[in-house]
Amino acid sequence: MAKRILILIAVMAALSGAGTACHHEIKGVARYGQIVTQVKPDSALVYVDGKYYGRARDFARRIDSLTVYPGTHKVDISAEGYKTYSEEISVNPGGLVPIVTDLQPLH
Repeated sequence: MAKRILILIAVMAALSGAGTACHHEIKGVARYGQIVTQVKPDSALVYVDGKYYGRARDFARRIDSLTVYPGTHKVDISAEGYKTYSEEISVNPGGLVPIVTDLQPLH
């Protein structure tokens, strides 16, 4: 009898989703958006709202995109010897915002 109760508890836990990873979605609606960078040089540094996140090449593919909260964000991309590129973007839940630019050399 105790064995049947344990099996029943295990089945109920599995059906309820207990122990599964938490997803960033509520009823199929994404809670975050994504930024993809296609920048030359790809070694340029990426900042979102003043915080450093990595190099442009780190976010060049959708699978490697930078995940952010929905809303308005200021993106700055900089590299030594180049003018800084700045853009204010609007990110929607589940949306993908591509940033495509060639940084201009300093003269």
